[in-house]
Amino acid sequence: PFMPRSRLLHHPAPFPVLRGSVPHALPWFAWERRPKTPKKVIFDKKDTKTLKGFFALLVILHHIGSIIGLGVNSPNAKVGGIAVAGFFMLSSYGLIKSYKKNDKYYKQIFLVKIPVLYLTQVAVNFIYWVLFYNSHLKGLPAVLRILNFDFLYNFQRLNGYSWFITTIIVFYALFGLATFITSLLKSKAKNHGLITSVITTLLIFGLSVGIFLSDVPNLYIRSVNCFVFGLFIALYEDKLCHIINKLYLVWLAVSLALMVISILYISEEFANLFTMVFFIVLSIKFSLSHNFVLNFMGEISLSIYLMQLIPFTKTPLTYTFY
Repeated sequence: PFMPRSRLLHHPAPFPVLRGSVPHALPWFAWERRPKTPKKVIFDKKDTKTLKGFFALLVILHHIGSIIGLGVNSPNAKVGGIAVAGFFMLSSYGLIKSYKKNDKYYKQIFLVKIPVLYLTQVAVNFIYWVLFYNSHLKGLPAVLRILNFDFLYNFQRLNGYSWFITTIIVFYALFGLATFITSLLKSKAKNHGLITSVITTLLIFGLSVGIFLSDVPNLYIRSVNCFVFGLFIALYEDKLCHIINKLYLVWLAVSLALMVISILYISEEFANLFTMVFFIVLSIKFSLSHNFVLNFMGEISLSIYLMQLIPFTKTPLTYTFY
């Protein structure tokens, strides 16, 4: 639904779900018209946080659906992939935005972002081991699994949902490597962002092809295109906004049609990509309502992804990388 900002700000239901009325719940997921500004930015920081919260909610709903038995032919099957694709796109979009402000951003990636993600993942692995595995998984195998060296054990994870964090760490590392390579070129040209994006794309697709041709189970292929997509969206967002705004309703209709067709009839890789295209077009003129629930979920989205399995786990489980 599309709702004016005035109605969103003065809506009488602070906890609409408790009111038991669908109309009262709509403002929490309404898209509001953006104010007209000369600066062409598709996602500002508030948008990114809110959308990450929205995608985190979709991931939770997807996994609940899987646990209660919704099959691969249900709409639930596509929801998880779309949510992950959204995370990937927003992550790469944010990387380029940060890189534009600091061409030595690889230092931040390797010294801060990756260590924080990895240590968080290890801490959550330890929690899972204490809760579900300590009685039968001990010694060096337990330590190595907690440290996330699952490749030594056929990619069987203590936390089956942590593959996403591992993938993000790998993509961050490849982007950081690309920015470092670009810095070695010592060029004064204004195309550093493009060079970095192209190198990152080649590295990611090279890795994905290698994994695809090997016996290693993977989830890279389904959403890797959306990470690459986010790089170039951030790079050329000003031009994109200018082009799409000229025939906005046409672009919106076409992107909506492509999304629906790809979800219903085409493979998940294209469904994820075309759904992100629709989100990009929609976000040029509209933004998801900023409310404290989605904002908070966006703040802790990675923690949600890592910890969500605990409430649903009653017995020790072993999940593979796939």
